[in-house]
Amino acid sequence: PPPTLTPLPLGEGPIARITVETGGTEYLPVGTHYCVRVEGAEEMECGDEPGSDDRVVMPALYGSVQIHIDGPVPARVNLRLFSSDYADELAFEERPGDVLYLYTPPLEDAGSYILAVEAVWDDATVTSYFQLLLTSE
Repeated sequence: PPPTLTPLPLGEGPIARITVETGGTEYLPVGTHYCVRVEGAEEMECGDEPGSDDRVVMPALYGSVQIHIDGPVPARVNLRLFSSDYADELAFEERPGDVLYLYTPPLEDAGSYILAVEAVWDDATVTSYFQLLLTSE
């Protein structure tokens, strides 16, 4: 199901910002979900930030995006590709921690999709969602 954006006051927000770039254009997420472990708490507290209306436009064949994480190096990053209605998870990749990734969606069909980029640290997670519009050109 699509994430429900319900803002919670968690100080300064997520510990990192995630953006994607393709064709020399940087795109912002349509929304970000983040969780942090507050000192002394057993459970993480979570919040959401609304994003932009950006749609990442790229060719379906051989198109790729650079994923930028502006913040501390995460322990790992999970990349999930969903159908535009979140009904189906089409692809999943777990990558070792870094702040720059190249991702080529494993799709050949033009259409709209959602890319979820989840950065994971010991005491925090940040998941940013991007609208992908894959073109046939």
